[in-house]
Amino acid sequence: MKFNIKSKSFNSDILSSYMENLLLIFRMKPHVKISGIATLPTKIKKFTVNRSPHIDNKSRDQFEIRTYSKILMIIGDFNEVFSSLTKTITPQGVNVGINTSGNSSKNYIRTNGIN
Repeated sequence: MKFNIKSKSFNSDILSSYMENLLLIFRMKPHVKISGIATLPTKIKKFTVNRSPHIDNKSRDQFEIRTYSKILMIIGDFNEVFSSLTKTITPQGVNVGINTSGNSSKNYIRTNGIN
């Protein structure tokens, strides 16, 4: 069965260390094949706010929120892979989505901080 593990976070360092941890866990298992970590495009939301609501309308501040995403593709036995995934501790602020494809396609989503 094929697993696609997609993770999102606002902090790229935490996301990278979490995905490397998953990679090390699944490399120890002999019957599991891993395709490696693929970095998905960063989504950037930009906001512009007036500094003063009354005067000087040209004075503005700009803010942005960056959402980093990575995906890991794993092929292996459902019970072995899924039990390992549920036992791993997800860091605060990382959203993990698990999509399986095989005989029946299902989505398993585990969130920890991001919607």
